[in-house]
Amino acid sequence: MEKLDKKDDGYHSEYVVNAKFDGVFEIPIIEPPKQLIIPGKLVPFSHRNDVRKEGTFICFYEYDNFFKYFMGHVDNFIDELKGYSGIITPDASLYWDMPLALQITNVYRNRQVGCYLQSNGFNVITNVRWGDERTYLPNTLGEAVAFAGAPKESIVCIGTHGCVSEPLQRYHFKNGLREMLKTLKPKIVLVYGTMPGDIFGDFKGQTKFIKYENYLIEYFKKRRSNRIF
Repeated sequence: MEKLDKKDDGYHSEYVVNAKFDGVFEIPIIEPPKQLIIPGKLVPFSHRNDVRKEGTFICFYEYDNFFKYFMGHVDNFIDELKGYSGIITPDASLYWDMPLALQITNVYRNRQVGCYLQSNGFNVITNVRWGDERTYLPNTLGEAVAFAGAPKESIVCIGTHGCVSEPLQRYHFKNGLREMLKTLKPKIVLVYGTMPGDIFGDFKGQTKFIKYENYLIEYFKKRRSNRIF
């Protein structure tokens, strides 16, 4: 039987060859950045060529299909992305109504790619995403998988688009945010998107929140305003 090339193993073990792992689910660990650099701008991966690279961090707050290829072929983008000031780890979707196995898988994939980028010299800020309470509340072993592998007392990033528009979404987002702050104790939380007062107001003083406009919303507003009729 022909020996399978490790790069074709289906789960990209080469991304975590030098990684350390966290918790019962063995989520790859992303180390805290050596410097707490505050991004000047967060730009989604699919619009990376729209802006100056200096001061810009690439993020992945968009439909998964826009960065699906990147997740499996990171090496193809290493040289291109090195011109940017840093990268927010991929935002592989975690919906509260997804099967738990898929929610855990996407936490793993987030950290896996971030860990690999960090090993290639990138300034990486961890995107923290949670789904339902099974991901953000401690399990029987005292672990919350949504926060596994993320650095503590450092800097993290969260996105609110599509997560706070309905009552049940808001319930899980606020409760998950509370648990994230309690578990990771971040010094700085970057927020991509809106910051509703009824969600974030309870957490003032617990950390420093820095808000970034949703680039895609602003982009399409400009497109519409510049349209010629």
